[in-house]
Amino acid sequence: MRDFNSRDRYLGLADMCRQVENWINGRFGDIRYWVVAEISGLSEKRGHCYLNLIEKDAESTNPKAEIRAIIWSSRYININENFIKSTGSGLKENMKILLAGTINYDIKYGLSFIIDDVEPQYTLGMLLKEKQEIIERLKKEGLYDMNKKRTFPLVPQRVAVISAENSKGYEDFRKKLEDNKYGYKFKLNLFVSLLQGDYAAGEMVSKLIEIYNQINNFDIVVIVRGGGGNVSLNSFNDYKLSKAVARFPIPVITGIGHTANVSIVDEVAYCNRITPTDVADFIVNSVKEYETIIHNLLTGILGKYKQIQINENHRIKLYSNNLFHYLRLFTEKQKSLLENSYLKIVNRSSILIREEENRSRYSIKNLHHIITVLGERSRTQNLEKYMRLKVYGKRIIDNKYAYITALKDKVNLLDPVNVLKRGYSITLLNGKPLKNTETVKQGDILETILADGALESSIINVKK
Repeated sequence: MRDFNSRDRYLGLADMCRQVENWINGRFGDIRYWVVAEISGLSEKRGHCYLNLIEKDAESTNPKAEIRAIIWSSRYININENFIKSTGSGLKENMKILLAGTINYDIKYGLSFIIDDVEPQYTLGMLLKEKQEIIERLKKEGLYDMNKKRTFPLVPQRVAVISAENSKGYEDFRKKLEDNKYGYKFKLNLFVSLLQGDYAAGEMVSKLIEIYNQINNFDIVVIVRGGGGNVSLNSFNDYKLSKAVARFPIPVITGIGHTANVSIVDEVAYCNRITPTDVADFIVNSVKEYETIIHNLLTGILGKYKQIQINENHRIKLYSNNLFHYLRLFTEKQKSLLENSYLKIVNRSSILIREEENRSRYSIKNLHHIITVLGERSRTQNLEKYMRLKVYGKRIIDNKYAYITALKDKVNLLDPVNVLKRGYSITLLNGKPLKNTETVKQGDILETILADGALESSIINVKK
C-alpha cells in the first residue's frame, strides 16, 4: 500500500473512503454477527427501516457504543410481521433487541449494520426479567399485596372504569354489566386513557389520581381492555402504575388480557380476571352472593320466628289451662269462705236482734209496772203525769223499734255478698285477709275476691 502521509502525496476523500470501504467490507462483509443493542431511534422510509442502535454504559445513561442500522424493505416486512406475531408489537424506540446482520461501509453514508434477522424471544425474555425485578421491588417495599387486603364492598355498584373510549373490551364489560340476568343496577364512570404505548402508563396513573380525588363516589376501580401480545401489555408492567394500583385505597379489578397475559398490574390488583366480561361476571356474582346471604338470613329469621311463635303459643295455652284450674279452685275456696262468713254474720245478727228484743220487752214491762204502781197510788192526781209518761213510753218504744229496725238494716248491709256487690273486694295473701302494706313485698301473689269471681295478681311496687 502506498504511503500518503505527506503534503505532496495525498488522496481525494472518495479514494480514501473507498480504500476504507474495500478493507472493511473485505474484512467483515462476509461475517454475520448476532448483536444485543437498544433502539434509540427508528424511522421508516420507502419500505426500509432505519434504526439507531446503542449500548448504554452501566455506570450512566450515556451510550458507550452507537451505530446506524438498516433493514431493507425486502427483509423488513417479514421481520416486522414475525416480531409482531410473537410479541404483539412492532419494533420501537427504547426496546432492547437481539438482531443479526453484517457490517457494511459506504463511502457516502458511512458505517452501517445491515440487519437480516431479529429474535423476538430475546425481547420477551428481557421484558420478563424487568417485570420480575419490579415485582421483587414492590414486595421489598411492602406494596405487592396491599390492594388485595382492601375490604371488598358488599354491594359494588358505583364503578370507576379506566379504559379506551372505543375499546371493545370496555363495550363488552359495559354490556355484560348492564344486561345482567338479575336486573342489578350499576353506575359506571368512564375515565378515558391510553392503554398501550410510551405514554399509556403515565396517563393511567393520572386517571387513578382523578378517581382518588372523588373517592367517596366509587366502590371499586376497574381497568379493562381487549387482548393483545405481551409487548402491547408492557405499559401494565410499569413500576409507577403498578405502585399506584397497589396503594389505591379501594379494590382495583383488572381485565386486561387473556390466559397467558398476566401483567404486574394484574398481580398487585385486588383481583384479576382474564377478560372484561369475566370482570363483569365477578361484580355481578359478588352482588348476587350478598343477596343470597341476606335471603338465607331472612329465611332463617322467619323459620326461627315461626318456631318461637309455636313454642310460645303452646306455653301460653298451658299457662292458660293451669290458670283456669287454679282460678276455679280458688273461687270454690273463696265461695266456701264467704258462705261460712255469711252464716256467722247471720247467726250473730239473729242473736243481737233477740237480745235487743228481750231488752225492749223488759223495758216495756218495767215501764208498764211503774205506770201501774203510780196509777194505783194516785190515778187522779197523776193522770196528767200518766198521760205524759204514756206518751213518753210510746216514744221510747218507737225509738227502740226504730233502733232495732236500723240495726237489722245495718246487719243486712254488712252481709259480705252485699258488700262485694257495692264494688268492694276482699284481698288475701297466702289465704289470709290482707290488712296493711307492711306484710307484702314485690313479687307476692295476691288473691282478690269480687262479687262475680276472683282475680290473681302480682305485686310490682309497694307505695307507702
